Amino acid sequence: MKYIKTYENIKYRYEPKIGDYVVCHEKLLDVNNNPMCGDIYDFTSNNIGEISFGRHENDDGITYDYRVKYDNIPESLLINFGEYYDRPMDRNEIVAWSDNKEDLEEFLSAKKYNL
Repeated sequence: MKYIKTYENIKYRYEPKIGDYVVCHEKLLDVNNNPMCGDIYDFTSNNIGEISFGRHENDDGITYDYRVKYDNIPESLLINFGEYYDRPMDRNEIVAWSDNKEDLEEFLSAKKYNL
């Protein structure tokens, strides 16, 4: 049986930077009116992404703090991710980050089992 270590609050050690691993909760998704948005929210909040770009402007002229790249995106959600398999995120949408992926795996395990 795998031992699940209690998650340590690492998110206040520094600000996230390019190359850090993150767990996000997107705030701009209309989860109530669009079931696809719920799927995107579930995916981004239950998977670890990696910051690929810093502050940038979207095609719509909206400025975001980061672009977060994801791996293993389900086929049904691929159209909602950019050509580099990433999503724009603001700083306040990032709930945990670390330069070590294992720290966030522990965070997701603790979240999954309500620890």
